[in-house]
Amino acid sequence: MHVSGELPTLAPRALGRVGSLVPPVIWRVTHESSPAADVLGRAAAAGADWVLFDESVAAPAVPENLPLRTIVGIDLETLVERTGQRLAARFDALPGRRCDAVLLQRATANDLKSGRPYSRLSRLRDDGRTSLLMLEAYDDAEAEWMVENTAAHAVSVPYSAGDQLVRYRVLEHARQLGVALLAREPDVARVAVAPEGDPVRFRLSDPDVTATIEPLPRDEQALRDVLTRASSPISEVERQQRWELFQQNVPEPPKPRGGHPPEFA
Repeated sequence: MHVSGELPTLAPRALGRVGSLVPPVIWRVTHESSPAADVLGRAAAAGADWVLFDESVAAPAVPENLPLRTIVGIDLETLVERTGQRLAARFDALPGRRCDAVLLQRATANDLKSGRPYSRLSRLRDDGRTSLLMLEAYDDAEAEWMVENTAAHAVSVPYSAGDQLVRYRVLEHARQLGVALLAREPDVARVAVAPEGDPVRFRLSDPDVTATIEPLPRDEQALRDVLTRASSPISEVERQQRWELFQQNVPEPPKPRGGHPPEFA
């Protein structure tokens, strides 16, 4: 761990087969949070310079003169809207009207099966609007299909001590295929695993996790807290103990039929 002022500086990690480097913490901005320039500036100085603007943010905007990398969240309705006006509006406030990555949110494997949504995503890359294509998976079954049946550079997955279903098959498949995994807090834990412990330290202890997606801190003290926790993941022994406890409570789910979205498995 290196220190920049009072804040830990986090070593970047490789983004799957792409080879690009990203910080182990990606900040999530929602419609309920407004990005404070001073907090973002301090985060960028510490190497945590990637920001995800959730699809709920009407007009993603990056404060001027900040060296930030941006991920723009897009919902399915906006992506496939016929006129393309809603999609174009999401890029209007960004420098150069482009972003580093696009994350398709609130879409299922069954939605992607038609091919049209991913074709629209690919067009954004071909048009120079973005460089990386990412997908958000609601659960492990969706994640497994997306990893194996799309050309996404990264997939966002739920992952905590209380929901480790992605460890059964998704982590290994993603590693083999060179797909980066961005871990986030699950909406609902599958089992109460005691002690739950620190979710940031837990997620970043897994070598198959490229980064954890965390809410953007509201002030520098909260920022320092997250970065400090991220700089010291739990040990492999402790992570394995949590995994064994999870396996005792939650068995491996059945494997889906090859190529079929989870709804048809």
